[in-house]
Amino acid sequence: MKSLELRDSLKELIREMTGKEAFYLEADMDAEYPYYVFEVRRLQSEGGIERCVLEVNAWDHHPTSSRIDAGMDALEYAFHGFKRMDASHCIVLYKGERQPVADEDKEIRRVRAVFDLTVFERRGEAK
Repeated sequence: MKSLELRDSLKELIREMTGKEAFYLEADMDAEYPYYVFEVRRLQSEGGIERCVLEVNAWDHHPTSSRIDAGMDALEYAFHGFKRMDASHCIVLYKGERQPVADEDKEIRRVRAVFDLTVFERRGEAK
């Protein structure tokens, strides 16, 4: 699967589930809090099936982590056993672990969640 297609799909999914902006690897300098940054690490690829780890980090400049905790709750609920198919691939997500992450700036709140991601390449129908 083309990584750009996967990134676009995941960006859209995170935005759908949280109602907030999602960025790949790094947020824009002018990103409005709260926002989500994600990355995908491929663990294995064989026969049109890619097994990956999806890491999502939520960032907020807020007195508590309540807003990003709510967003992560929504992601965990939606992504447990989640399946989506489009023209080129099918993705399957399962929730993994989640934890708060301390930031140097004590006014910044951050939460990280890791999901199991499997991507199946859709092949043309048999003729």
